[in-house]
Amino acid sequence: MLGSLVIGYLFCAGTGAGACCALSIMALFVPRASVSAVCVTSATNDARFLAAPLHYRRLFAPAYTAAFGALALGALMLLLDLGRMSAVPLLVFLPTPTYITFGFWALVASILLTGVLACVWAFPSAHVRLRVVRAATWVALAAGFSVAVYTGLLLSSMPAVPFWASPLLPVLFTLSALSCGSALILACATVSGSFDVFSQAIGRTVWIDVAVMGLESLAVVLLVASATTHPYAVAIQSADVLLTGSLQILFLLGFGGVGIAVPLVLESISALGKVRLSSIALTAAACVLVGGFILRYCIVAVGAHPEVWAVVS
Repeated sequence: MLGSLVIGYLFCAGTGAGACCALSIMALFVPRASVSAVCVTSATNDARFLAAPLHYRRLFAPAYTAAFGALALGALMLLLDLGRMSAVPLLVFLPTPTYITFGFWALVASILLTGVLACVWAFPSAHVRLRVVRAATWVALAAGFSVAVYTGLLLSSMPAVPFWASPLLPVLFTLSALSCGSALILACATVSGSFDVFSQAIGRTVWIDVAVMGLESLAVVLLVASATTHPYAVAIQSADVLLTGSLQILFLLGFGGVGIAVPLVLESISALGKVRLSSIALTAAACVLVGGFILRYCIVAVGAHPEVWAVVS
């Protein structure tokens, strides 16, 4: 069954993809006039080039770099788990319409685009047209979302594990990826010192993250509930392992408590203006990331848990 490297891939790639999506949406909403300058290219024509002020560069450059690092690390873990580097050329030169091919190309595109966008935002001297940057941002958004969805499709496409074979799993992993990606951006903004400049905008988006975590919680409840009524006993056994078995504390307290309840409370208090958001941003972000890893560990573990496979055998 799947090992620790795949769990690491699911977490890192999901977090990087979620950050790529959130950053791309943020970048597309930035007014063009705020991050561009008009340059005369000929006597009858001029064009807008990216000329972002320092505070924008301090937000987007580190965050895109972190997203790039998470995606690249996830890809490395997936390749190490595969153990067959000879299979990579087959995906490149002889692609077939499978989930693996879809996930491979989405991951490659996300890594390349986040790397390019990180460089574009980091170096103000780069003479890049704004429309090119925005086009790359749109493609990065689509690629990042595809990677986030694929992290769930990777497991749900395995009918041998009834608990995984649910359309709710890609939904859950996508929501978790968006939440973890937002947490990564929040941490980068705090560390880079750009938080105060964008505190008002970030404060408004916190409510979006709260809504995403609420939907994530609902998706988990529906996934476990559907497993308890599954026609195959092994799916019920998987749910029991999470709710009453050896993974109970880790799943309910680690994911439900640290990963959902604590950041929900912290972000809600901050969004209501009771506490300055930057003072608790890193704590909330860390809790979300820890919870995201625990979620993937628990979901993968129930598919390979001895108690579950004892029922199968």
